[in-house]
Amino acid sequence: MKHFFALLLSLFFCTYTTYAQFPGGGAAVKGTISGRLLDTQTAAPIPYATVILLMAQSPPKQEGPAADTTAVSPWKQVNGALTGEDGSFKLKDVNSGDYKLEISFLGYEKQALEFSTSGAKPDHDLGTIKLNVSDKVLDGVTVTGQQELIENHVDKVVFNVENDPSLSGGDATDVLRKTPMMSVDMEGNISLRGNSNVRLLINGKPSTLFSGSVAEALRSIPADEIKKVEVITVPTAKYDGEGTGGIVNIITKGKGMEGFKGDVNLNAGLRSVGGGGSLNLGRGRFGLNGNLHGNYGFDRKSGNDLYRETYGDNPQRLLQNGEGRSSFDFLSGRLGAFYDFNAYNSLNTSVSLRGFSNNNISQTLSQRFSGDQLQPFEEITRNSLMESTNRSFDWTTDYRRTFEGSEREIALAFQMSGNLANTLNRFTEEGDRSLANNNTNDGNNLEYTYQLDYTEPFGKWGKLETGGKALLRRLTSEFTAFVGPGIGQEQEIDPRQSDRFEYDQDVLSAYSSLNSKLSKKWGLITGLRYEYTRIGFEFRDNPLNASNDYSSFLPSAIASYNLSQTSSLKGSYTRRIQRPSLYLLNPYIRQSSTLFIFQGNPKLAPEITDQLELSFNTMIKENVVNVSVFYRSTQDMIESYSRLEQFENDTVTLSTFLNVGSNQSLGANAFTNIKLAKWASMFVNGNVSTYNVSSAALDRSRSGVAFNGNTGFNFKFEKGWKANTFFFYHSPRPTLQGRDPRYMFVNMGISKDILKEKGSIGLSVANPFRDFMEFRSEISSDDFYQSAAYRYQQRDIRLNFRYSFGDMKFRQRNRSSKISNDDLKSGSSQGGDGN
Repeated sequence: MKHFFALLLSLFFCTYTTYAQFPGGGAAVKGTISGRLLDTQTAAPIPYATVILLMAQSPPKQEGPAADTTAVSPWKQVNGALTGEDGSFKLKDVNSGDYKLEISFLGYEKQALEFSTSGAKPDHDLGTIKLNVSDKVLDGVTVTGQQELIENHVDKVVFNVENDPSLSGGDATDVLRKTPMMSVDMEGNISLRGNSNVRLLINGKPSTLFSGSVAEALRSIPADEIKKVEVITVPTAKYDGEGTGGIVNIITKGKGMEGFKGDVNLNAGLRSVGGGGSLNLGRGRFGLNGNLHGNYGFDRKSGNDLYRETYGDNPQRLLQNGEGRSSFDFLSGRLGAFYDFNAYNSLNTSVSLRGFSNNNISQTLSQRFSGDQLQPFEEITRNSLMESTNRSFDWTTDYRRTFEGSEREIALAFQMSGNLANTLNRFTEEGDRSLANNNTNDGNNLEYTYQLDYTEPFGKWGKLETGGKALLRRLTSEFTAFVGPGIGQEQEIDPRQSDRFEYDQDVLSAYSSLNSKLSKKWGLITGLRYEYTRIGFEFRDNPLNASNDYSSFLPSAIASYNLSQTSSLKGSYTRRIQRPSLYLLNPYIRQSSTLFIFQGNPKLAPEITDQLELSFNTMIKENVVNVSVFYRSTQDMIESYSRLEQFENDTVTLSTFLNVGSNQSLGANAFTNIKLAKWASMFVNGNVSTYNVSSAALDRSRSGVAFNGNTGFNFKFEKGWKANTFFFYHSPRPTLQGRDPRYMFVNMGISKDILKEKGSIGLSVANPFRDFMEFRSEISSDDFYQSAAYRYQQRDIRLNFRYSFGDMKFRQRNRSSKISNDDLKSGSSQGGDGN
């Protein structure tokens, strides 16, 4: 801890030392022109709009009878900028004079404002500037300009969820499936450009919601509450070092406003029914906002089959076929408040509560054959029941201090998060073998986060960001298994599957990042992050206790070059770390049947990944094109591994996680958003990456290629009609022992604005051509081969309704939290519940 605070003080000392060496950063401000752009119809901020400042110039003096009559422009460009995420802009170092401000953004009418400044009043605040959406008439059809569904920025890709009517009534899983560079498999596991080590954030903040099953967590976030999703593939040093694949930030609709506004949404479909609403109240320096959403999922049928062949002296074949059904329900709510003490000091706090439950029932017929025999020597019917509940909360408080006439900022943040997960797994086996197994797992996860961030600008050439963070995790998992010889027979506690596991993890970090504008064309961001990790775990009944600590230095560098006003190149290097989650570490035995067992590995080491990336971004007329290539080297790669083991005098498949070795991967991503017409656009996104894993410990290696992509069309017609289509495909992904399944999704939707554009009604269809989707995977080793398939109902038809009421103006102050924690590498689920 002493080393951490010493390093933090050193970083702040370096900040002020550097500031003293660059007196230009403290030069007197001549004048500042500021304002904020909003959409006239929706009052939403307009980010990344072009703002150009023109200064009036006198015509040149004409001498002699042959005066030059060539026209001279009365205005000269002297400054310019792009608006920020909240639509605000600020132009500094402006001399006194007469000016014209020209504002333009794709899909909006251009606007020009004239004004004057003087030495007595050098600053000029233009306040709120509202832009009208441009209307054009083409071939007798009136079309209306629209905000892009997908935006491609220098540092990230943004998916504007609000602009996709087909997602209304869905959840975050549906949203991420349609997000560029993302893929979501049948179990809800996510990956970014083929890498599953992704950090998920909510409004830039962590959440213990993801400490349990990530798939269940995503299903508990309504799509109607999501404003947009940001995908960041090259995080700088100010971000946590975890997440070797990148960062996905889910931005919800809660925001600071002035006035009163609310909305109600209802949805009903073949798979679920639900609804919710939100209220926002802002008056002067104080504001409140809150929301409540719920959903109930109807029974969804599923099926599965498995074939396993074992080799050796006693070769056997195992055949399994089963069917089941599952249902879920969730309820989530959030209450937030803000208070502005004055123009430079603000406090923001919020509390989020979520509850989720899931039930699965299945029946499976299992047959085992010896050698080439056609008749099974063992036949068993297994009935399974799984019930799980998950309750989580997040309490976040942020304080910000800004300074007059400067971008200098100090931010303090605290967050406490909790997660309670309870799981019951029950299965019985009847036939040639009889068994009854009931096991429970009660998990409790707590996180405490303390964070300090400081930003110091250095005039026009750049800024320094530095700060520190302490993240304290306390996790427990208490699991108990009752085993008996059959249904109705007396059961006893199995000590091999019963214990209490406690896991502590402290991560102390400090960072410094320098953002430099070397010239009009060159930009450079360099940074270094230091992280000290201390972990410890112990069992109540098992002597397998241990503790460990290690330090990580994580450098990063991003260089950008502007080829023109619309084209740029960017090269980057980053080093990232991925720590294993509790689900991967917890060594208790999870037995889903007598022949299949899962067990965590407490000896897992973190992954370390170095990545080089080169990207090209351009705009051709109104069409955005982005192409990137990358090389990724991962050491101590964590991957699932299965082997045959003897358990209770039988041969079972034991699955766990190992540091299998190193992975050298090459990849590429291409994305384009094409304006086909004023009323139609098309997007295409593709990812391809290689897989080259070498494991000296297991004496195995494997290579392969995986790719995924999506494409779709978006339409916006007159009289409030909108429509879209979407298609996604993911090829089989190679693993050290085999391959993960391929999968695809098809969605389409149509909506209509009603009630004077305050409401909308829509219809969406998911996977209309096939009711059941199948996902097949394969694994093999020297002594066995296994092929497994899982099928579940995916077709859905959903009707949704939304209505907004009240009137509200957006406030300019930035209220997003600096905290971002969700960093742990997970499997299909993770956290205290261990399931």
